Amino acid sequence: MELYENYPVNKHVYSNIYELLDNNPNLQKQETAIIYLINWPYGFGSALIIYIQNAVFLKRLNKNLIVIPHYSNNTRNFKYHDETLNNSFFKYFKSNHVLNVDMNNTNNTNIYFAKTVVLANEGKMSFQIPIKSNEINKRFVEYFLDNYTPIVNNKVKEFMDKIREANKSKPIIGIHIRSIAQKRLECDGYLQVEFENRLLDVKRKIENNTPNAIIFIATDVELYITKMRELFGKGGEKDNVYYLDYIKRIYNEGDSIPQLDKYKGYTLGSEIMDDCYALSLCDKIYISNSNIPFLVTLMNNTVKMEEY
Repeated sequence: MELYENYPVNKHVYSNIYELLDNNPNLQKQETAIIYLINWPYGFGSALIIYIQNAVFLKRLNKNLIVIPHYSNNTRNFKYHDETLNNSFFKYFKSNHVLNVDMNNTNNTNIYFAKTVVLANEGKMSFQIPIKSNEINKRFVEYFLDNYTPIVNNKVKEFMDKIREANKSKPIIGIHIRSIAQKRLECDGYLQVEFENRLLDVKRKIENNTPNAIIFIATDVELYITKMRELFGKGGEKDNVYYLDYIKRIYNEGDSIPQLDKYKGYTLGSEIMDDCYALSLCDKIYISNSNIPFLVTLMNNTVKMEEY
């Protein structure tokens, strides 16, 4: 890793970028400075989106600012930082640009640290699907992809390619399922329609539109793998339902991340990336409100998405 990618937190950390700007008014001028933004403490996708919101604001204020994500704070709901590193962000994403600053000699470039928080008066990402059908979402996607590229697991591509080879001419339909606990937290109204009824509706759509489809399931709940194999398995044959069998999953419908504490670090983060990458390689995906559609869009912004 480049030094700037694994730079330690070695200075005061401002509680948010407003405090940073209040205490350093020079940042609103044309000065070049590096600002590391410490990860939002909730969720892999959430942390990414809140970073983008903060970065877009700062770059609009002063285009000369260099705004870098800093994944360095594991919490109850953010467990994706590899604690052997100073900054884990670049384990998941690579920079599209070379930073022309000597990090061993920063006498001419100021470095600052601030926590990312939701900026109430700035544009926020919408759960609208497909993601880029919303103008703010599109701006966030474009900002991120101008600056970074997801690091994807080639073994996932090999897995999906083998599914295609074994099922020639059959489309692959991806279905992403979040736990009920997450739905209560993020979109409580979603549960006004019983979860099983939503899945039955998806099944009817698939059978009507693509009756020979192969199903790929992405979920962090083991129970849903069993349910989906029962729902989509034909005549006792389970081979038309696929999933990544190494993903760490929970065995109930609670919040997964607190329960998976022993796997915290790169394992949890990389497995989210793997499930998202697999979804991005499907011909179409059925998905509901969460930050996963945003991550999938970063990997393939042309994949067909339908909300269920």
